[in-house]
Amino acid sequence: MLARCDVVVHVTSNIVTAVGYINPSLRMVYCETALEAWGNWAKREGKSVLRSTFLAATRMPTIGSIFDRMRG
Repeated sequence: MLARCDVVVHVTSNIVTAVGYINPSLRMVYCETALEAWGNWAKREGKSVLRSTFLAATRMPTIGSIFDRMRG
């Protein structure tokens, strides 16, 4: 069913990876969690980030990040 869609909003998932192979013309919009976004910002700015922070991250995307990715 997902492979029949035009757009899939997702986080890291093996299922979504398979869907992308089944339908290569599918638009895939990745949504990072707020904690992942903070970690990515910290890395770009040269700040130290504890690895345990990433392990504690939940995989639920924020609503704002979903709409930002869909607009872009």
